[in-house]
Amino acid sequence: MLKIKKITFLEKNKIGLIESNFDEPERPDEITVKSLASLISPGTELAWLQGYTAWIKFPYTTGYANVGEIISRGEKAEGFKEGDLIFTNGPHASYFRLKPSVHFAVKLPDETDPFTACFAIFADIAATALRSGRMELGDKVAVLGLGPIGNFAAQLLQLNGCEVAGFDLSPKRIEIAKNCGISFCQNPSEIGMEQLIQSWTGERGCDSVVEASGNSSAALDACKICRKNGEMLLLGTPRKSFNSDLTKFLFEIHIKGLTLKSAAAPLYPVKEDLLGFNKHCIERNACITLKMLAEKKLKTEPLLTKIIQPNECAEAYYKLMNQPDEFMTIAFDWKN
Repeated sequence: MLKIKKITFLEKNKIGLIESNFDEPERPDEITVKSLASLISPGTELAWLQGYTAWIKFPYTTGYANVGEIISRGEKAEGFKEGDLIFTNGPHASYFRLKPSVHFAVKLPDETDPFTACFAIFADIAATALRSGRMELGDKVAVLGLGPIGNFAAQLLQLNGCEVAGFDLSPKRIEIAKNCGISFCQNPSEIGMEQLIQSWTGERGCDSVVEASGNSSAALDACKICRKNGEMLLLGTPRKSFNSDLTKFLFEIHIKGLTLKSAAAPLYPVKEDLLGFNKHCIERNACITLKMLAEKKLKTEPLLTKIIQPNECAEAYYKLMNQPDEFMTIAFDWKN
């Protein structure tokens, strides 16, 4: 009988590697996947672990960025064969099953490194800002927060022909962003962000501002650096409580004619619209970003802090939680 190991949030701030039997039969529309690599999403998964997400019930098998090999498939699981390497939203587990008709599952381009391919999850989420926004060639765009999502948003915006200014309070994240090709990065605690943006934009303000930190206080800063009739996109998910004067926030939106938009990835369907009316979907984004990663148009090496074994999972999450300046992302190696 096949045994599986899966990384599980046992309770708030407690992690374990749980072993169980993998004895449920494969359904006709399912594929069975042996994991090769999976990547922790520090923002979302730490929010789950710390109890900031109401729908997460402990114990909870975590993870949603996985590259694995198909070891078997049901007769109705079309489009795949045994031996295919695929990128999915599968969990941190040695083996798992999913239904390709429901969940996204995308074949890797030839010769793509599994750990590199895992970063498609961050690029897919970041791409939502470009899908939801109205950024155009030559626009000046600020990205607030240079974690994995903000970093990829900045990279994609530059590839889209925008001029990008990145901001983060962490000197390490600024260094990583510069190593990923985002040359204009600043720490807002060391320099007046509004004054800098006014100088950079010729006193007009940014055409668009992408708030990628999930920090509610940054949303007010975003409004202040937008130009008239500009837009602010909420890419990071606000989770922690924040007390402030809402009138100041609404005043900036009202007096400047700003557009406030969500850039949450779940705004788009997982699968392609069969009627053809909706061009974008999560699976299409994954195909595009995987190709860009394979062609090295998107940089990942500076973002990957460490590759570890699954039995070191507790240490990995605690490092991401307690040493965020030193640990940007951590991946699990499931090959052995």
